[in-house]
Amino acid sequence: MSVGIILMSRAPIPGQTKTRLQTHLTGKQCARLHKAFLQDLSQMLIEVSKLRNDINLYLTYTPKGKKDMFDSLVADDFHFFAQQGSNLGDKMYHALDYVAQKNEKQIILGSDLPTLQPSIILAAIKKLEEQDLVVGPAQDGGYYLLGTNKPVSFLFNDIIFGKNNVLQATIKEIRKHDLSYGLVDTWSDIDRYPELVSLYQELTVDSKWEVYPQATADLVTNLLETELEGGEVYGQQAK
Repeated sequence: MSVGIILMSRAPIPGQTKTRLQTHLTGKQCARLHKAFLQDLSQMLIEVSKLRNDINLYLTYTPKGKKDMFDSLVADDFHFFAQQGSNLGDKMYHALDYVAQKNEKQIILGSDLPTLQPSIILAAIKKLEEQDLVVGPAQDGGYYLLGTNKPVSFLFNDIIFGKNNVLQATIKEIRKHDLSYGLVDTWSDIDRYPELVSLYQELTVDSKWEVYPQATADLVTNLLETELEGGEVYGQQAK
């Protein structure tokens, strides 16, 4: 058995990535944050691959022709391929289908999960050994991870991505087609500024990290402590 794990990302181009954080950050700061996320998340996946000898790592990127932007961020352990499709659902299905040509199981996740830990990925793989699909619920009502034993296009046809009912709609479709599924722990992706503040708080609290997201911690601390010097940041007083 082999498991293909796909990291899905746009190139960290200032002004074109993490744009919903531009309410408080500049385009260049958002791009730097995206780079830090990629460094930490890709390193976490490399640690997963060290724990199992059946893991193949992939990064699917957009826009085409921008692979070089990932070279200093993501290790050579990853196989790269450009995203294909006109919308998020198409791109996800294509990526899963591409990786399914060489792997019996496929897992896809986004690039805004800097605190995700190896145990979550390992749990997802275990559930795929028992179920048809595995889903990682996101705190915003969507999902951050999807795993399949065989990609099924119906999961990506009628679901409106980016809305708060994506998870519910996905599970409804899975049940409708009489497929089994398992869930892994709920996680938070970092799309908006309040989530970034929560991330800052999480990173400054002692915890039993399996893999600590050091690049993210260094940058987020620098960005937010600068703001905290000016007063409150979403209810957190400067100290």
